[in-house]
Amino acid sequence: MPSDWRTVGMLVGLFILLLIAAAVIAYNLASQQNSAQGRGGPATVPATSAGIQLVDVGCGKLRGKPYATVAKSLKDNGFQVDRTDAGDAGMPLGDVVDLSPCQARRGDTITVSVSPGRIGRPSPTPTMDGGPYGH
Repeated sequence: MPSDWRTVGMLVGLFILLLIAAAVIAYNLASQQNSAQGRGGPATVPATSAGIQLVDVGCGKLRGKPYATVAKSLKDNGFQVDRTDAGDAGMPLGDVVDLSPCQARRGDTITVSVSPGRIGRPSPTPTMDGGPYGH
């Protein structure tokens, strides 16, 4: 009889291990499916009261980068892009000054403000006598 109990115990232990393995596999499959559908992950913001999933655009990481790089990144992530010229931002020509909004639904339009280049006081124009103002 002791060998019968040992066999039953081994079968119960094996069954429990199989249940645990099945649970782990099911959890991993569900997590992968949610990630593939854009649910979960670090870039997703909790749903609003209307149930609309907002995504973090990444404004902090995109500011100061060239417009072409930012526009491609936004389009690759499912956003529309609207370019506007910023005022004198003191940044190099074509660099992104600001983005708005910083949280949006995929498919929404993100307004990207782009630097027109450094605009400053013009340099004095040299004159024939060598002085900057003709004095």
